[in-house]
Amino acid sequence: FVPEPGGHEHSGGLITQIVDLRRGKYVGAQEGTSLDFCIGAACYPEGYHTQPISEQLHWLKYNQDLGADYVVTQVFFENEAFLRFRDQAVKAGVTVPIIPGIQPLVSLRYLETMPPIFGCAVPAVLNEKVRASADCPEDVRQIGVDWCIEQATALRRIGVPGLHFYANRNNAIGDVIRNLL
Repeated sequence: FVPEPGGHEHSGGLITQIVDLRRGKYVGAQEGTSLDFCIGAACYPEGYHTQPISEQLHWLKYNQDLGADYVVTQVFFENEAFLRFRDQAVKAGVTVPIIPGIQPLVSLRYLETMPPIFGCAVPAVLNEKVRASADCPEDVRQIGVDWCIEQATALRRIGVPGLHFYANRNNAIGDVIRNLL
């Protein structure tokens, strides 16, 4: 990654810039009235590629200390991974809300592409169900929707501060939300 001229190398630079905006300090302009910004940052409950969880927790705490108001996790399919990460974050001094990010796994292609892209594990049970239904895309989609509904319901039951649904073309978020309502 090469930042644009005058751009930020890491999210910390952007967070600092937005915190400055809240205080009325503008880059390249005269200081003025403060702005009301809410800053969200990202985190990876299962680590980021080869980055160990300890390093992920360091950057999470760093972004919080710079002024991030909340964080949203990358996609995960095992709530236990989120809960372990959340508990470790609290022990590391993270006090901002950690919002779980979930998405239904709705195709065999997702099963193959999501883990390497997002650094998430697919539970063996979900993997087996999807592969067993690989010949019927509608069944695979329903398996993913049902898994996401169960995941969201369990997360809500334990009192997470909110849910972030990752949406993209044809991923059935509407089906999940209708069932949750």
